Amino acid sequence: MSGSGGAAGVSGSGGIAGMSGSSGSGGDAGAAGSAGAVAVDATPRDLAMSRAAGCGLSGGAAYCWGYNSGVLGTAETGETVLAPAKVLNAPDMVQLAAGRSHLCGLTSAGGVHCWGLNDGAQCSADAGDLSSRVTATPVAPLSSGVDELTISAQTTCVRRGGLVSCFGHDEKGTLGSGPQSGPRGLTDVPGVTDALALSASTDASLVCAIRPGPSAGTRVTCWGEGLAGPADVPGLADAVEVAITSAGWVVARTASGAVLSTSVSAGALSAPQPVPVPTSTRIAAQEDVVSVNATGEVVRARSTDEAPHAQSYAAVPGLPVGDPVVSVSTGSTYLYGLASTCARTASGERFCWGDDIACQLGTGCPEDEVTPFAVPGIGPVQSVTAGAFSTAIVDMASKVRFWGAPRAFGKAPGSSEWTATPVDVTGFVGAPSRVSLGVEDETAHVLLQGGGAVRFRYGAPETTGELLGAPDAGKLSSVMAASVYQAGVVPGGLAFFSRDTPDTVFSYGVYGNGGVAPGGAYLSLPFAGISAHVTYELQGYNPSHHCVIAGGALSCWGPNKSGQTGDESAADTTTTPHAVTLPRPVVSACAGWKHTCALDDMGDVHCFGYAGAGQTGTVSSPKGVPQKVAVSGQIGVVCGEQHTCSWSPTDVHCWGHNLRGELGAGDRTGGPIPRKVALSGVSAMSAGDTHTCALTPAGVSCWGGGYAMKLGNGKSGFYAAATPLVLP
Repeated sequence: MSGSGGAAGVSGSGGIAGMSGSSGSGGDAGAAGSAGAVAVDATPRDLAMSRAAGCGLSGGAAYCWGYNSGVLGTAETGETVLAPAKVLNAPDMVQLAAGRSHLCGLTSAGGVHCWGLNDGAQCSADAGDLSSRVTATPVAPLSSGVDELTISAQTTCVRRGGLVSCFGHDEKGTLGSGPQSGPRGLTDVPGVTDALALSASTDASLVCAIRPGPSAGTRVTCWGEGLAGPADVPGLADAVEVAITSAGWVVARTASGAVLSTSVSAGALSAPQPVPVPTSTRIAAQEDVVSVNATGEVVRARSTDEAPHAQSYAAVPGLPVGDPVVSVSTGSTYLYGLASTCARTASGERFCWGDDIACQLGTGCPEDEVTPFAVPGIGPVQSVTAGAFSTAIVDMASKVRFWGAPRAFGKAPGSSEWTATPVDVTGFVGAPSRVSLGVEDETAHVLLQGGGAVRFRYGAPETTGELLGAPDAGKLSSVMAASVYQAGVVPGGLAFFSRDTPDTVFSYGVYGNGGVAPGGAYLSLPFAGISAHVTYELQGYNPSHHCVIAGGALSCWGPNKSGQTGDESAADTTTTPHAVTLPRPVVSACAGWKHTCALDDMGDVHCFGYAGAGQTGTVSSPKGVPQKVAVSGQIGVVCGEQHTCSWSPTDVHCWGHNLRGELGAGDRTGGPIPRKVALSGVSAMSAGDTHTCALTPAGVSCWGGGYAMKLGNGKSGFYAAATPLVLP
């Protein structure tokens, strides 16, 4: 299953349940190539798992699902695809392989087609062509004659007979000529002309080939990870299958069923050590090492930080009895090294389990807490703010509390410092009244009741924050952390109003004057009768759009590719504020990733911008044209990344993206129709990327995705599918 935690010759978990016919799954007994008495397993791979996506073959056609960073081959990018979608322009295929952000397929004619990121020429075999492929595109030098392909991170390798050739980014020597850098075209791996099978890993910069032994049996030859060139694993004489973990461990299955592991150390391959698993008939590796024994039982162990031979292995529960697993495929997500695995049984059933943060299991992204619940230990509060990885509140005693993993407070996702339940932030000189979480929670701004503001920054030495020294910093009436990362701009920009100048927005590192302010400079943006400023705070490394309500009019500026600033023109960016055409005066507004919503003085909600998940309350929206949502009598509106909620004195409604239950309706069905949430008496709400919180008379209630402990109930949504689930 090369390329996706690949095992040389292991069939990746076959087509997709519900798609009959699995051309390319091959017979699992089809051993190809031999040396002496050892039959090397070279079964075609019909499923591949990349960092955040899965792809499979069915009837010779390729289908992909998961997070679409361009790796799905379905043209649209930036979307999450739940159900398997057909890869466009892909001919009949017999094998798949996956890298970090690209996939390739071997056609029945022996040609290679690739799709996804091509920044290292890993899809083109042409060092001068670095344009990404959003659909399956033929690799010109390889139209026929290829017997097998594998992918290592940003490098693609093919076997033609015994000859191995590679192309792409030569990361740590993955093209076979020792450590180099930069994209390279199709290059023969020196000295490897008799390969029987190939293997690579989604993340490790290492490629291995099984070759005939000097006199009998086989040998395993590897290159990359700083090796001076192709080198043999010492003492490994009868390997029939090889897999490589993301940490660079080479895992081999021998003819007797024993499993061994080795690694590259000090520029050389070490002697292999036995892995404590039952006699194996299949292996796969990525973040996990997976072994299938003679009866079809699957055992697995995490192997990110330690050697596979030092791990404890356990059987995977939930697989059908009497229907042995005949192939496996493993991958990892694009965040924090999480792993997922899929398997195919003898009857053709496909099962997946593990991490599903990017929906790569194809099972609908199950998560924790899809309906509202009260956060333990939180009573009535003044304000609530939901961030990308955390939630923060200011209680009635002016105490700041947070839970989850806010980087600004030193709790980075992936660390042991995640906070499952609310924790106090102390050391303020003055009484806090509001918290704003910026750029993926890497900054936090706390507004003080006296008008000052304290900023916390990820990596800053201060343990109690720093008092801002901005113009009129002691007389602020609001503060908002902006999400702009650009040259000359300090991460975690700032926008605020001053009590002394109520008709001016001071912006730091945001659009509004026809450009971007240099580091340390504040822009004064004058408005008449200003009452509020809103911006999307979670977009990470891309600039967000901003809106200001002044005199009942909503004015917006910034990125406008989806019409999120309410500009109906073709402009992708509006660099100066402009009024949005709305039927009545606006009393409040909110900004999401690529959409904006406004509440007018009659309680109607109007939204505009990107509508792909239904977050504007419509199936589609003309660019920049506000659309009325099917709610009325509302008193507030909030925007999450791709969902929106509004509330009245008696009810709450949410619409849009719902894969993590962020709509609070008790299921994971999203769309443009507002769903009623079982809450009343709500006085304030806040929406994060995949979770939502509301302020009720009892305190704070939250629901949605539990990633990074951000729900405050001690649960995390990391392992969305801990036991096998059949693909839809």
